[in-house]
Amino acid sequence: MFSGRTVLVTGGSRGIGRAVVMRFLREGAIVHSLSRTDTAAVGPSHHPHVCDVTVESSIDAFFQKEFADTKTSLDVLINNAGVELSGVFVRQNLTHDYNRVLDTNLRAVLFTTKAALLAGGMIKRKAGTVVTIGSVVGTRGHGGQVLYSASKSALDGMTKSLTQEYGRYHVRFNNVCPGYIDTEMTQKMSDKAREAAIGRIPMARFGTVEEVAEVVCFVAASKYMSGQTLGVDGGLW
Repeated sequence: MFSGRTVLVTGGSRGIGRAVVMRFLREGAIVHSLSRTDTAAVGPSHHPHVCDVTVESSIDAFFQKEFADTKTSLDVLINNAGVELSGVFVRQNLTHDYNRVLDTNLRAVLFTTKAALLAGGMIKRKAGTVVTIGSVVGTRGHGGQVLYSASKSALDGMTKSLTQEYGRYHVRFNNVCPGYIDTEMTQKMSDKAREAAIGRIPMARFGTVEEVAEVVCFVAASKYMSGQTLGVDGGLW
């Protein structure tokens, strides 16, 4: 499906990001992944890079290095890098905590998306797809996660607006929102919290990172889907 296509995954060293990397590799893609520390390739077509996605100059330097050659272009961008921060809203340091969450969950997404459109060649080629990993917390809200929810809900408006602005260039934008997925983040939940969460999921279990990656790959392959926010949450209510 993606044989010979070039894919970029941010936050590709673990969790959902690593599962997405592996899925696209199985589909025959050439996959670049960005993370703060990991440089271990998982296959001959995997090219990991150390890059701080919250710093625009770092993103620009990566794109200049990899896509300056006009013969090389980016076909698929997966905006996956993110951080989660929980806490009682009135007790949070809104300067420090706000910057930490918004820098990664929103600003970095804007940086990489802009670079993909311009330096990645999507506008020039009039082709490409951008899939951003949001969260059901962004669509439903959740007590104790006000800042995280705000950062993720912004991705829905961003996705719809980019679709309206760049649809004429045949670039598609979609937002995939996982629910409770078995990752390092959810493994920190107490037994009581985990039991309560499962009680709200009709499928009565947490999802897997591979199941999220499957949806991401499907959305990236779709030729006429754009401006959509899709839940991957087992029917969470």
